[in-house]
Amino acid sequence: MRIAFVSTILGYPWGGADALWTASAEAAAREGHQLLMALAPKTARHRRIRALIARGAAIRHRRRHADTGSRRWRVLQTMLQLVGRPSLVKRLQQFDPATVCLCQGGTADFLVEPDLFSWLKRAQVPYVILCQANRDDSKFSPEDLRAGRDILSEAKAVVFVSRHNRVLAERQFGISLPHAVEIQNPPPLRDWPELAWPPASPIKLATVSRLESTAKGLDLIIPALAASLGHQSDWQLDLYGEGPDKEKLQQLAAAHGISDHIHFRGFVADISTIWQDHHMLLLPSRFEGCSIAMMEAALCGRPVLATPVGGVDEWIVDGETGFVAKDISPAALVDALRRAWLARADWAQMGSAAKQRAHQLLDPHSGDKLLKVITGAVI
Repeated sequence: MRIAFVSTILGYPWGGADALWTASAEAAAREGHQLLMALAPKTARHRRIRALIARGAAIRHRRRHADTGSRRWRVLQTMLQLVGRPSLVKRLQQFDPATVCLCQGGTADFLVEPDLFSWLKRAQVPYVILCQANRDDSKFSPEDLRAGRDILSEAKAVVFVSRHNRVLAERQFGISLPHAVEIQNPPPLRDWPELAWPPASPIKLATVSRLESTAKGLDLIIPALAASLGHQSDWQLDLYGEGPDKEKLQQLAAAHGISDHIHFRGFVADISTIWQDHHMLLLPSRFEGCSIAMMEAALCGRPVLATPVGGVDEWIVDGETGFVAKDISPAALVDALRRAWLARADWAQMGSAAKQRAHQLLDPHSGDKLLKVITGAVI
C-alpha cells in the first residue's frame, strides 16, 4: 500500500510529537508498504527518519503549510516548480497514495492546510488525522468552525493521544467524533531501569522539554518556585533541553532572585540518567498531547507535578503518584508546589506507585495500532 505521512510540525526538530507517527511509519516499512514522508528539513535529519529513507521511503521537504491562494504563495509555488521542486499537492499526486496521515502538532493544524484538503476531497483520497497537543483557550472563527467540522467529519479516523484532548476537540468544534481513536504516544525505551531513590539532599527537580515558554509554561514555574520554595535553601531545578527562550528564562530567574537554584543542563540523550539523581518532574505546560517526559519520569519511578493538560489526568493521580495543579495559573502552581514540598517525605513511595501505574497503562504496540487505523481507512 502507498501511504503518505504529512507533518504540520515545521518549526522544530524531531520530538515527542513525532514519536507516534514515526513508530507507525517504521511498522509500515517492516510490512513492505511504500512510504512518502512530507516533513520539515529539521525533522528529516533525525536518525529514525534517515533510517526510513535508507529503507526506501521517499521524502518531500516542507518549509511552509499548504496555505492560502495568495499571490505571494502562487508566485512561490511557480518558482519552486520551475526549479524542479513540485508543491506538496503535486508531489502527492505523483506518489498517488492510497491513504494520507496528517501528523499534527496541534489539533487544529488542518486549518492552515486548505490546499491539501481541497486536493484530498477532489481526488477522493481517504485520510486519517493524528492530533497531538490541544489547548483550552483556542478560539475559532465561524468560518474555521465550519471548515473544521467538515474536515474532522470526513476523516476516516481522528486519532488523539489523550482522552482530555478528544473531549476538548469535540467541545471546541461542537461535534461528536464517533470515529475518534485514542492511541498512546510511545516512549523511546522498552526496558525501563530500576533506579535507586536519590540522596535526600538537595531536593532535585527537573523539567524535560524545549526551552519554549508559551507551550511548556516554563515562565509560569519559575515565579511559582520563587513564591513557594524561594525561602528554602535545599532545592534546585535543572532544566533539560534546548530552545529559543533560554536567555529569557535566565533573566526571569534572576528577577525573582532564584538564579542560584536554577540550572540549564542542555539536551540529554539518555533520559534515565536524569532520573538517577532527580526526585520529581515538573510539567507546567499550558497545553500538551500526552507528555512523553511525564511517561518517562513515571516509568523511572519518579512522581510528577503537572498542570491539568493532555493526558495528565490519565497518568497522574493527585496526592498518590504526583501532584496536579487545579488549573494553569501561577497561583495553582504555587499551591501544588507547597503541597508537594510538605509531602516530600512521601515522594519515594509516590514514585513507586507512579511506576506501577505507568506500567499498567503503557502500550508497547501503539505504532502498530496507528498503522492498522491508517491502512483500515482504505477498506
